[in-house]
Amino acid sequence: MLKVRVENRTPNPELPEPEAQLLLTYGQKTETKTAVNGEALFEGIPANFREEQLRLQFSAEGFRPIDTTFSFDDELVVLAVRRNDDLATLSGIITDAASGQPLEGVSVSISCCQTLTDAAGQFTLQVPPEHQRLSQRLDIFKNGFEAKSVTTPVIPGETLRQGLIRH
Repeated sequence: MLKVRVENRTPNPELPEPEAQLLLTYGQKTETKTAVNGEALFEGIPANFREEQLRLQFSAEGFRPIDTTFSFDDELVVLAVRRNDDLATLSGIITDAASGQPLEGVSVSISCCQTLTDAAGQFTLQVPPEHQRLSQRLDIFKNGFEAKSVTTPVIPGETLRQGLIRH
């Protein structure tokens, strides 16, 4: 019997724990398990695989995949997992709502970070792990325009687009 314990090394109370899929390969056999409460139990591994190399693969949405081998000489394997960068970057373009022209110098902020748009109206916020969320509230401000707050889902690779209305 082999117990695999999945330990999230980037915990964040705002984000779900990993719903881990584990593949264990030994000899010609591969077993798949879903970790429940951070643990999975692989039973029925033949004794002749003791001290042999086993392969363990981990995958979970929002986490870095792991593909590792280990010697089966203990009944517990602790797998330290970390979030990937899916929620680490917010980027977008801010325009004048009436003209559609990009706005430079617009303040864009979330709870922890702030940046200004460039000449093309573009911004990028790098979000530290403890402030990452599935959706973020953006506060957008520029003198001469109505301030705006929007809550938006964080979708990897998507460019957010917002227009500001002049006073």
